[in-house]
Amino acid sequence: MRTPLTSIIGYIELLRTNSFRNEEEYTRFVQNTYNKVVHLKKCSMICLNIPGLLRSKPGWI
Repeated sequence: MRTPLTSIIGYIELLRTNSFRNEEEYTRFVQNTYNKVVHLKKCSMICLNIPGLLRSKPGWI
């Protein structure tokens, strides 16, 4: 989960400091940030759901 979070921080820093050359680059940074947030959310949901999966499937591991 650190890699998506590090990427998100990097993209937000670029946006925060106006470190983009044009509107196209800005749009790409925003889209990349969004994609990383969605990926991080999926990872988080999987991690948060693991205890429930283990309880519902005794002997699964």
